[in-house]
Amino acid sequence: MASDSVVHLVELDGHLCMVRDLRQGLADNGALEIWNVVGYSSGVWALLHRISLPEHTPRNLLEAPVVKVLGSTGVRSAKKIIIATSKFTAHMYDLMTENLDTILSIKDTDICYDQYEPSALRISLIKESLSPVHRTNEETVLSSPLAKAVKEILLRLPSRSVMKFKLVCKQWCMLIEKDWFISSYFAYWNIDRRPKIMLVSNGNGISCFSFTPLQKLFQVASNKAKWLDTKVSCSKPYHGLNLVSTDTKYWLYNPSTGYHKTYNRPMISNGQCQSDCAGTVGNGSFGLGFNPLTQEHVVVEICYQLKDFRTREYYLRCNIWVCSTNYSVPCYSHLSLPVNGMPPAYLAGFLYWMSEPRLGPSYECTIVAFDIDKRMFDLIPCLSCLPKWSSGSPCYAFVAELGGLLCVVYADPVTDMIEIWKLGNGQWDKAYTLCLKEFPGYSLGTNVVIPLAIDPRDGRILLSTGRKIAYYDPMEHNTEDVYSVDEIMNFTSERQMHPSLNALAGKDLACSNAISSNTLPRPTAATTMLLAKPHLSSSSFLSSTRVSSPAPGPNHAKPIAASPAPRRYLRITATSAAAPAASSAEAAAALSRVDVLSEALPFIQRFKGKTVVVKYGGAAMKSPELQASVIRDLVLLSCVGLHPVLVHGGGPEINSWLLRVGVEPQFRNGLRVTDALTMEVVEMVLVGKVNKHLVSLINLAGGTAVGLCGKDARLLTARPSPNAAALGFVGEVSRVDATVLHPIIASGHIPVIATVAADETGQAYNINADTAAGEIAAAVGAEKLLLLTDVSGILADRNDPGSLVKEIDIAGMRQMVSDGQVAGGMIPKVECCVRALAQGVHTASIIDGRVPHSLLLEILTDEGTGTMITG
Repeated sequence: MASDSVVHLVELDGHLCMVRDLRQGLADNGALEIWNVVGYSSGVWALLHRISLPEHTPRNLLEAPVVKVLGSTGVRSAKKIIIATSKFTAHMYDLMTENLDTILSIKDTDICYDQYEPSALRISLIKESLSPVHRTNEETVLSSPLAKAVKEILLRLPSRSVMKFKLVCKQWCMLIEKDWFISSYFAYWNIDRRPKIMLVSNGNGISCFSFTPLQKLFQVASNKAKWLDTKVSCSKPYHGLNLVSTDTKYWLYNPSTGYHKTYNRPMISNGQCQSDCAGTVGNGSFGLGFNPLTQEHVVVEICYQLKDFRTREYYLRCNIWVCSTNYSVPCYSHLSLPVNGMPPAYLAGFLYWMSEPRLGPSYECTIVAFDIDKRMFDLIPCLSCLPKWSSGSPCYAFVAELGGLLCVVYADPVTDMIEIWKLGNGQWDKAYTLCLKEFPGYSLGTNVVIPLAIDPRDGRILLSTGRKIAYYDPMEHNTEDVYSVDEIMNFTSERQMHPSLNALAGKDLACSNAISSNTLPRPTAATTMLLAKPHLSSSSFLSSTRVSSPAPGPNHAKPIAASPAPRRYLRITATSAAAPAASSAEAAAALSRVDVLSEALPFIQRFKGKTVVVKYGGAAMKSPELQASVIRDLVLLSCVGLHPVLVHGGGPEINSWLLRVGVEPQFRNGLRVTDALTMEVVEMVLVGKVNKHLVSLINLAGGTAVGLCGKDARLLTARPSPNAAALGFVGEVSRVDATVLHPIIASGHIPVIATVAADETGQAYNINADTAAGEIAAAVGAEKLLLLTDVSGILADRNDPGSLVKEIDIAGMRQMVSDGQVAGGMIPKVECCVRALAQGVHTASIIDGRVPHSLLLEILTDEGTGTMITG
């Protein structure tokens, strides 16, 4: 036998392996041994598989001069090794059953060949793919190191500068116009999701308006030519664009680049129809929305041609403008209720208005919903606790989008209090109560106060009256001014009289409160024009009213049309006589699937855009079926808009490899004793094997996963455990750098994290996966933390499986621990959950990983599948 056929290398499951051909010289017909490299730097190899070749092995395999392992197929317990021979045969060896089957023999086919010609192997594996044989010139240019460096530089530049760099060369222009670059730029500049405020002022002749960051408001204040001389209304940003409106025209703007497009508003001669609300201008209410199916911006305006509050008579019409075409389109349903003049709220393909109880037959508040794609109106029942309108009550209500949820804002000018109710899980819950009595600048008796956004960092609410903007802390019930027309106008005049105050001009307004607003005079009649209109903005260089949508592929979810919760729709289409009728069983199964999707919709809407941290381990990691179930659940959650983060252990796999290298696993109080050799094996298995295997499974299931460990970019910094003397290199989490995860999550990828981290000196530590998952959940501001375990959850009676505690708060959980109802290995899991909740995670669940699709059951159903702990 040729010496080069005795040993050969092969790749199996992403790992370098060596195959030894031992068919000669052994009495039992020999064997094939497959060895796996343990450490690339140390050159250590470990025996992975031994394939015995008994007497009944096919002669072609025993007598062939050359035998090579080509690869493997299947997963885990179902894995099979594919072997080819120079006798033109191929065989498959089942590692579980040790069966050896011939799957290909060239002589049994019609393929012509010379069986006497000595040759190397002619059998190989292929993979069906649509990948091109070569890359296009465009792909080659964009994948060069220089292009990658240019991309990273452009991502960090202001959008106006990026637009100018399109003129540098054709390659830069091609890069900037790519959809993936536009998406990456938007994600990079808006990753913190904090409200970004800009000022709208008069333009320079080329454009009707100009936009200035709030930090440069003194530049606007010092130039009276830029002061607004007409009432202006600005929408929130949707997919990079804002709608600016006056009583005669609309302007669709990208404030970051200056891109704009103009639309004429329909003119109504009746002056009584002019809006009396601070949030709108003209004779009606308008809203900017986005059609997620056609990827187009849409403007919807409801215009009043008659509005008489004395007789309650009204007449209105609806105008719908598709911004990419400049044409209006018809509305396919009748608007059965009048709407108030406050701006609508946009959410997931729908625009929402509050009805006007001062007009028409109804004195009750009702939410009017408009489906942008279907161009149809519908009504959603409002809060039952809202009182009917009466002429003696000054209270009013309107809708707003806050934190990705539909909210009803109820203002009481008598008490100067605002109640904010949010719609989640199909029901209304009171989210905030704002007490504004102590803040005269936000008195509801003289102002319409609109909640614009919620700061995700600290939960403060951004309030606007049009003349003032402030952050309101619902916990401390205090405000922090961000912008005040009166203060800036007075400050401008003070600067003219006192040049020494010029040094303050570069500071943020929030930092210039040394001049108390309480001591400032009210503006005179000569200065009642609005200095500049504040509005929310997002960083983008979108220069079109249409966003290109990539074709659905293995890593792209098709758009899902959301419907306004809590209403659900089921469209039933009759089949033609020529079509075969489905059996009753098939119809029942189809309806059952539709019911499941319908029930999940409110939960999908509630958690869309929220981060969910999952700790993966236990039985769900050992069983291939349960493993596939968890992977599919994660990919599904990612496809419907959630942001899953997977934190995994790998105890059984570590134990197996320790035994292979002759080390007996040891545990103390449920924690692994980790000496230097064990630590090396733990890092090798968790980071190099388990982590990459999970990443591959997620990618195969249609998701996009990024494998990490705590060492990568110092994601986790470790410190020794207090029991380090007994446990060795077992550590705790000292710090989590969430900025490492934010770009990955924002790009739609699934982080897969192995819990191996280093301390400040570089020493590696093995960290308990439950503990790491809790700290990561707190650091990224996760909505939920889920721990997959081998038990059904927390039991009120450990001896009674039917005593599952479905939901409990922190106080009740601590009581159960003190009473001894929770003990053993469950205590560290409970402590991990409680610590995460104390740091801001909304809920933590201990669920049964042995139940298929337990993640979906816990997140997308009312019943759940374990114990949920709340703060």
